[in-house]
Amino acid sequence: MKLKIMKFIALVLIGLLIIIGDAKLTSAIPSGNFPEPTRACIPDTVWRYTIGEVRFLAQTRYQGVDYYLFHLVPSNARPFGADRMQFPHVVSVSNGSCDVVYSNPTNDEKWLSDSMPQPVANQFTLARYRFYIAQEGLEKFKQQFVPYYQESEAPEVDWALNKLDIPSDSTP
Repeated sequence: MKLKIMKFIALVLIGLLIIIGDAKLTSAIPSGNFPEPTRACIPDTVWRYTIGEVRFLAQTRYQGVDYYLFHLVPSNARPFGADRMQFPHVVSVSNGSCDVVYSNPTNDEKWLSDSMPQPVANQFTLARYRFYIAQEGLEKFKQQFVPYYQESEAPEVDWALNKLDIPSDSTP
């Protein structure tokens, strides 16, 4: 029993260290507390979902444009965990106005790099994976998420898995 508790604590600490290690890109701002310039680009409803929670995950700046990554959580989503229904929503801010760069409420196989510069897609993919690891643990990420991501041909997936020291061409 003590070993299980120790493993759990170790995974939580590793997750926190991963998040803290890249503080310039990730943030733990609670729902509703997100950068003011992005507020106009955060919808109340998307597709057929009413948004119940907005999670601000990361931000980066590229060529003078600020990019923000959110996870939008429908109000009828399961109440906890990274595997609850949520989807990425990316907003860019330039000259004081915002634009929705990417939103994927149906979680289709639609890669971030199709909608934004590759360096931004790389950083946001890494931030999403770190979020999942912090919520669910590294082993669950490797078992449930990595096999799905390994099937992709998106360069940001290989880049992020490499940054996490997870081989993109092997199964967990």
